[in-house]
Amino acid sequence: MTMLMMMVMTMMMMMMRNGTLKLRQISSNILIDGGMNWTRIINVKHWADAIVRI
Repeated sequence: MTMLMMMVMTMMMMMMRNGTLKLRQISSNILIDGGMNWTRIINVKHWADAIVRI
């Protein structure tokens, strides 16, 4: 599982090198929202799973 997560992170970094600010904004929004906005957290998880499948 940890290896999979590392692969996802490296792929995201490679794909989103120009969008690092946007990624930081999204992650900070998730932290700020906490458990209030579960849909966004679920969407991020599905997005990461889709990247792994490619």
